[in-house]
Amino acid sequence: MLRGLPAGIFVAKSFTADAEAQAKKDSRLILLSATEHDPSAPIPVEFFSRFPQLTKIDVKMSMRGSKGLNVKQVKFDEASASYLGNEIDLRQQIDTWSKEACNNDVETFNSQIVPEGVYEKVIDHERRFSPEEFIVNGQDIEKLTLHIDYSITVARSQIVSHFEVESRGRFFRFAPTTIGDATVEGMIVFSTTKL
Repeated sequence: MLRGLPAGIFVAKSFTADAEAQAKKDSRLILLSATEHDPSAPIPVEFFSRFPQLTKIDVKMSMRGSKGLNVKQVKFDEASASYLGNEIDLRQQIDTWSKEACNNDVETFNSQIVPEGVYEKVIDHERRFSPEEFIVNGQDIEKLTLHIDYSITVARSQIVSHFEVESRGRFFRFAPTTIGDATVEGMIVFSTTKL
């Protein structure tokens, strides 16, 4: 028997007599029995995935010193832009900032318990820039205002496996849920003791 090595924990629905005999010889070997439950039976938990998706973005840019009175409408595909001294693709950058704003708003929504469905959301997001930080078509932009429409799809995932491990807890695995090009696969572990 090797000494000083950590314990080995083996989990299975059943063990052979040889495995049980070996575990009795070495106190570092722990055998735990797992019980598989019918995944179609009622369970004490549900798993919901949430998928945010941008639907519309209105953009307004205010030049430095204009106090918001001089608002620029910009054609993204024709604009030259730089941010923090680096040339950027303006459309991609606006998309990045819009997604950041949505993600912050989604965190608030995620704290709510809601049923399955599609939830329409509208947020306004403002970004201010230091001098020369954000330049569009040679103009120093002081403020960017985004009016964002987006939706959140809440989808319930089906359970595919449910195991209970002797003296340790329960394990639930849920089927992958896909909305658009995003996929979420979840699992929940309820531990009754520390390993």
